[in-house]
Amino acid sequence: MVCKMRFAIQITETLQRVIEVEASSAEDAEMIVRRRYYSGEPILDASDHVETEIAPVAQCDGVRDECGF
Repeated sequence: MVCKMRFAIQITETLQRVIEVEASSAEDAEMIVRRRYYSGEPILDASDHVETEIAPVAQCDGVRDECGF
């Protein structure tokens, strides 16, 4: 009988898009884009995907399945 351990694995997806706006400064441009983003525009989707990371976070306590946990 093989006892299996439980692990927590984290998946992180990164979405990225360049937005062009007209503004009097870089700070103003960033503020414009932040306001639009938090208002729901633009909506980033799968076409904006640039990276996926999959990594263990922790080994959970106890065992499961055949070991009776």
